[in-house]
Amino acid sequence: MNPRPNPNPNPTPDTNRSPNSDPNPNSKSDPNPSPNSDPNPNPNPNQVDFPTDITVLCLSCAKTMQPISCRISLQVDPAPAPMPPQLQEAEWLSAARMYFGLAARASPQTSIPEALTTVMQDDFVAERRANPDIGADDFARWLTMTRLLAGSMLEGEVSQEHYTRAKDLEVHRVARLKTASVTL
Repeated sequence: MNPRPNPNPNPTPDTNRSPNSDPNPNSKSDPNPSPNSDPNPNPNPNQVDFPTDITVLCLSCAKTMQPISCRISLQVDPAPAPMPPQLQEAEWLSAARMYFGLAARASPQTSIPEALTTVMQDDFVAERRANPDIGADDFARWLTMTRLLAGSMLEGEVSQEHYTRAKDLEVHRVARLKTASVTL
């Protein structure tokens, strides 16, 4: 079957149609669409929306406008100790980079045993009874810290010691926030 040749090689545009109108005049679309029923919710056709996992680190010496779920008060040492010379050697830097690469890959794959999960949940319930200000975000942070701590030790499974250490780090973080006063 051969396609029909176009009898008019230079067609003129239809002046009665808007550029966004349906090219098929026999289609059964709503001539007056409601303003909330936009078929293309993205006003910029070159913009593509996709889910991301972006880590943001916000440094501020005052209160920030960003919604932050975890604040850490830094203890500033006005006279820091000099850097040890071995930290400047290429061999040490290569080993440190390898370790951080392994730890970064190990952390997301670190699993929590079912028995430890129950212990963690019971601990969260007990903490929440003692302090009603503790919420689900705090528990999620404890779990994340526990996984990161186990991953930093290149372990594939979380232990009770990791959870205890993560909770200890959290207690120290909260204590520093209560006494936070940075003077330069």
